[in-house]
Amino acid sequence: MNFRIQSEVKPSGIQVRALICEINFGQFRLLGSPRVFLQPRYVLLIASLACYPVFAKDYAVQAELIHSGIFQSDKIRTRWGVDLVENIEAVSGNKKIEGKLGVEFGILYELQGVHTRKKMKLKRVLRVPQPGLPEEGTELIDYVTLTAGKESYFGYGFDYSYEIIEGEWIFEIWYREKRLLLEKFSVLIPEDAK
Repeated sequence: MNFRIQSEVKPSGIQVRALICEINFGQFRLLGSPRVFLQPRYVLLIASLACYPVFAKDYAVQAELIHSGIFQSDKIRTRWGVDLVENIEAVSGNKKIEGKLGVEFGILYELQGVHTRKKMKLKRVLRVPQPGLPEEGTELIDYVTLTAGKESYFGYGFDYSYEIIEGEWIFEIWYREKRLLLEKFSVLIPEDAK
């Protein structure tokens, strides 16, 4: 969030032409009067009070974890390296994941703290243990626009043997600079597969 004040300094105070609060999604003009005179000490106070309701509303956003563990789903198609799935079904709440082909795990969650049906842009991060995946490395990031009040799924499935990496896998959901969820899984490779 940035503040920009268009003003002129005069002996009697500051003439504020416009006070603009810039937020990631654009600009909101919160005070704009061409001939307002303010003493310098009041300018910062007005700027912070004017943007507080917008700032506070953003940080009321929360995510409720509905289920984490192993899932089954039907893949519809793949777009930009991301599988789009439907018929998502929770199989178990186990945090220890058996590293074998066909296993799918992740989190089912719901956005809260804002108006139902409000669309929100989130960042989803999957942290993979070393050495990481061949093309993606140890951090997979994607951005999605989701609707508040509806369940959403973020998961990973082992489709190829090179994807099965033993260690701690971390799923994170972010809204702007606020982490809403963090869930850890431990992927274990069975002894007979080593």
